[in-house]
Amino acid sequence: MVNLRVQIKPVPIWLCVVLVASYIVAGTFLFKRWEGWAYLDAAYFCFITLTTIGFGDFVPAQGGGGSTAAVHSIALCSLYLLFGIALLAMAFNLVQEEVRANVAALATKLGIIKPQRDPDDPATDSDTDR
Repeated sequence: MVNLRVQIKPVPIWLCVVLVASYIVAGTFLFKRWEGWAYLDAAYFCFITLTTIGFGDFVPAQGGGGSTAAVHSIALCSLYLLFGIALLAMAFNLVQEEVRANVAALATKLGIIKPQRDPDDPATDSDTDR
């Protein structure tokens, strides 16, 4: 029997931060162009909206009425937010896994918790501890 274990490398925290920051910067340029907002206002809107704080002081397609352009603006904004919130959730999950692994490794190193045993590895059989 061949035991193939795949070691999954964790995604670095800095990469998650860069991805989220890049997405906010990209959104800044998009909303600057779509809505005609200043760069700072567009960046503020992207951050506040993606973090689901949503004060409501900036609203896309606010002056558009029921025009086709306003409908397209709302649709594109919805897509941006859908993918952005998914990206943010993924980044939070990856950072959480990395922090959890680092804390577990530190606790094991300090002797706070015992090392995890692999049930498939015969070298770590529980009978050898007796």
